[in-house]
Amino acid sequence: MEINHYHERKGNMSEEEISRVKSSRRRVALKFAIALTTTFILLSSMIVEPVHLPSTLTYSTVIHTTQKEVYTRFTTYIDTSGYRYTAHIATTITSTYCWTETIWYETSISSEYTEKSTEILPTYTSAAEPPPNGLVVQVTTDKSDYAVDDILVGEIRVTDIYGNPVQGSLTRITYVHNGRIFKDDSALTDINGKIFMSWQWREEDLGDWEVLVSASKEGYITASSSVKVSVQSQNPLTITIQTDREMYEQGEAVTVSGEVQYNNEPIPPKDREVVIEVLKVPNRQYVGRQTFTWYTDVEGRYSVMPFAGWEIGEYTIRAKCAYDKGKEKIVAESKPLSFYVEKATLVKDMRSQVKKITERYKDPERGIPEGPLRIMVEKGRFVNGDMFFEPPKIVKWGSIPESCYGAYTNLLHLATRDPKIKAILGPYLCGGYQAQTLKFMDHLRFHEDPEVRELLKGLDYGPIARGGGTYTVIGSHHAVVLYPIGTNWKWPPEYGGQFAKVFDPWPTQKPEVYYVSEFESPWGFVRVDEYYQSMYDPNSLFNGYPFTGGAIYVNYDVIGKRPTPPMEDASNAVVIDCPVDALITDSEGRRAGILHDGTFVQEFPAYIYQGIENNKTTIWYFGLPQGAFTLEITGQSTGTFNLLIGGEAVEDRILSYGEQAIPEGGTAKVTIGAGNKSPQLSLPDGKKVNPESFKESRSTLNLKLGALMLTAALILGVIFLVKRSYTRRRSNASATGAHQVALQSREEISGGSAFCQECGERIPADSMFCPYCGYKQGAN
Repeated sequence: MEINHYHERKGNMSEEEISRVKSSRRRVALKFAIALTTTFILLSSMIVEPVHLPSTLTYSTVIHTTQKEVYTRFTTYIDTSGYRYTAHIATTITSTYCWTETIWYETSISSEYTEKSTEILPTYTSAAEPPPNGLVVQVTTDKSDYAVDDILVGEIRVTDIYGNPVQGSLTRITYVHNGRIFKDDSALTDINGKIFMSWQWREEDLGDWEVLVSASKEGYITASSSVKVSVQSQNPLTITIQTDREMYEQGEAVTVSGEVQYNNEPIPPKDREVVIEVLKVPNRQYVGRQTFTWYTDVEGRYSVMPFAGWEIGEYTIRAKCAYDKGKEKIVAESKPLSFYVEKATLVKDMRSQVKKITERYKDPERGIPEGPLRIMVEKGRFVNGDMFFEPPKIVKWGSIPESCYGAYTNLLHLATRDPKIKAILGPYLCGGYQAQTLKFMDHLRFHEDPEVRELLKGLDYGPIARGGGTYTVIGSHHAVVLYPIGTNWKWPPEYGGQFAKVFDPWPTQKPEVYYVSEFESPWGFVRVDEYYQSMYDPNSLFNGYPFTGGAIYVNYDVIGKRPTPPMEDASNAVVIDCPVDALITDSEGRRAGILHDGTFVQEFPAYIYQGIENNKTTIWYFGLPQGAFTLEITGQSTGTFNLLIGGEAVEDRILSYGEQAIPEGGTAKVTIGAGNKSPQLSLPDGKKVNPESFKESRSTLNLKLGALMLTAALILGVIFLVKRSYTRRRSNASATGAHQVALQSREEISGGSAFCQECGERIPADSMFCPYCGYKQGAN
């Protein structure tokens, strides 16, 4: 209507009036357009179109399980119009390979309005598709409350839903300080699914912190976790740390000391636990926390030598302690402390050093003890606490060469099932003696007397093993080598006039020292002990020695445990003496021993040891696994041998074949463990020898002190004793002499009882050994 009036009047209106009307109508049209646009925008904000995520994305991230569980996750994206969407996916598991998914999303066009929509997807089933996996994230820190200058040490572990570590997972680490993001990091998990965090707190870091961790990897459902910590300005508990100097040579013990206080006063009582943590080792990709534990004295002070450095460069350590004040546990840590290790200096008079070490090594009070079997043979008895032992029946006086004591000790350890006796003999097996020798060397390195520690200046040591071929079981025979530090321990044999030495008490059961060339068998090799190399973990400081790949020398007395020594797990044992060669063949045709052409061969696992006395082979020792074996004994020259077989294969008996002659080139054979409990020995002339059977037993004496007879019922053992004729005659003479002394002593005892010549206790008249003190009657 207004428009018609305008047209009617248009012809009568002046230009000024027309301009005024047009301007007014433009204002009205503009207001209408603005109102229309506003209405459209408001209506648009109420319209939500469904968001369809790709099916591949939806289904590839679903967890398969047999339990009914609901998993939720979300993702944020921006569409082509510039709107921001947050899509949520909830997965409900109903059975294996079956689930339903609910998807909803939120979109915000203005800060005042959001809409939510829900879409139900149909059930999806796929029996052929391999089940996808999910990630699980665990975040731990060394504590939850920190002080300024403390270092947060944390560990992130990413696994699948079955607990298996996931390597290569992209992990994002976000540090949130008082509600705002302070720092973002990202890293890939290692082979153990782990990432280690380290963060030092500063004065400006006071307040609450949250460490957010999310992990993702293709083919896995993303997972996240978090941990909260706080940083305080002051800690009433303090601990200090210092070293006795800033620079050390390789192998020198590091003395760490400090003090623990609470409100500037010592904390009672004494023996408060102090943890010394190694934070950095040069030339190593340091992983995890390595700690030594020690204790304070009554004044809250501590001092300890936890380790000696080997790698050249900078080391960093710190000390930590805790204090329980009521229900509150307060933890304090020192500032990190660094020191340095430089290359060791070789001393000029190294022979004098080695001589002093050897003298100490052979000293019964300060060094390595003799073995029980040696003591029994030489003194007639061995006393250990409330137990004493007579020599077993298979051990005849004077019949065992000195170089055979170690092999017999191993056999006797296999022979007994008594755990007390096994515990006594265990330290005197070759692996046990090696552990004793390593401990002896460790005590020199960390001795409280600095003059004793100086004995190892410029010297290094470590475990070695001697084998008999390319295939050995834990190195066969174990010992310790001492050599100039930083040199090749095996060759050349001489460095500046100084020779490497092998410390090996096992063969003769007393501390002896050999050159490497003497220790190495003619057909075998000598190398770093595979046992200690196999137990060495590059992520741990507490395994192995620098000799076997370790980063430091560990004071095992501080950490409270030592590496477990290698123990023989053989079930059979063979001991052979010249003048014969021996060849053992198992049921699969594999051989170990000396072939007819003199070649050494080892085709199956076995412990092999060759004993040498006066530059002549006196004994061969084989430790064999369970099974059936054929043994061939071939004479190198005319002589005699004695064969013993014992153990489960022969019903826990010992079979003796007596002394048998063998010509040069002749071969005797016997089959062991093939079901025959009393196998015959076939001699070169065709003669068959049946064994004599006897069984060791506990002593029948009145054992007032709980004395035990050392049994020799081999678990599954074989013993060969092959003696040269002249050696046999000399041994028999010694045995006869000892027997006559014993008979003479018995003849002097009249009636049904007598008195011990050593302790005076009453003993049975027919007893050779005193049941109270173990003394052999009539012995010198």
